[in-house]
Amino acid sequence: MEFLFDWYSRNGIDNVGFEDPNGKNYDFRSRYIGKGPNGFWEVWTAAANVARHLQEEGVVRKVFGAALPIIVHQMEVYDEVRDRIAYANPNGEADAFLAYYDNMIDGCRE
Repeated sequence: MEFLFDWYSRNGIDNVGFEDPNGKNYDFRSRYIGKGPNGFWEVWTAAANVARHLQEEGVVRKVFGAALPIIVHQMEVYDEVRDRIAYANPNGEADAFLAYYDNMIDGCRE
């Protein structure tokens, strides 16, 4: 926890955990689209960056002997989650998950 709060401080993130209740956190269907409480988006982005680096350097394949997706997720799945997962898996490791997600979302939009 100390390391995390030090990281927040070095990255200029104030009011960790605060979320503006008047912000635009939901779309017209009442689906959450906000960035979450202060600090969450930055940690989530850092996790996606680390995952991408591991995929690009072949670490996952070397350790597990196969190409496996890294799913950078949270409680709900929405377009920003999908984008982070796609970013974290630059060689198509998460294509099956992304295809399922796209199919699920397209079914909800109809």
